[in-house]
Amino acid sequence: MAKNYMADVARMLGVELGEEFKIDGSNLIYKFFENELCFQCDGAWLRADNILIDLIKGDSKIVKLPWQPKKGDEYYYPGEGFNNICRALWGNTVFGFAYKEAGLIFKTYEECEAALPALRKKHLGGDDNV
Repeated sequence: MAKNYMADVARMLGVELGEEFKIDGSNLIYKFFENELCFQCDGAWLRADNILIDLIKGDSKIVKLPWQPKKGDEYYYPGEGFNNICRALWGNTVFGFAYKEAGLIFKTYEECEAALPALRKKHLGGDDNV
């Protein structure tokens, strides 16, 4: 049996299997499954073969949706003075939503770490306040 390349195709286009996204110029929600690209219609997932071809040819572009953690998901946020990184579990708390709205929660440690210099500059006036 030949290898299934759908996960590789999704990654090359900037998303992962199961990650929901939009296509420029459309309000539909799309998702790569193990064997196909689908769009959501009335709660069902329908094949989107023509869009897949447009994506591969570069005629359409993926628009990533903002990450929304689900209850119990791990996330990271800057600690005091933007000098360290804290880990938490999403609990639909006011604290969590406020940090998310302020752009201060991250899906991975590495994303949070990469954002620290810009956050220090934005909120503290520069990197030398470390």
